[in-house]
Amino acid sequence: MILVDKKCEVCGKIFTDVFSDEDTICCNEKTKRIFGYRKYSEFVPGLYSHFTHEDIYIDSVDTYKKMCKKYHVDQMGGRGCYQRNH
Repeated sequence: MILVDKKCEVCGKIFTDVFSDEDTICCNEKTKRIFGYRKYSEFVPGLYSHFTHEDIYIDSVDTYKKMCKKYHVDQMGGRGCYQRNH
C-alpha cells in the first residue's frame, strides 16, 4: 500500500497520508493526487546529547540553532548525523 497526499480541487483542503488506491471525497468530488507537497517536521523539545557530554534540554528551534552555533555543531546529511566544525 502506497501513502500519498491528495487535494480537493474545489476547496483546496489537503489530505495527507491516504492510500493511493482509496477514493477520497471532499465537496462531493474525488480528490486528486498532488506531488511535491512538503511535510515539514515539527521541532520536538527534549534532551539533546550531541552538544556536550551531558544532555541539554532544548525547547525551541531558535534555542537549538543557538546551541549549534555555541558548540560549533552542524547537522550533516539527514536527521541524527552531526559533525563538529572546529
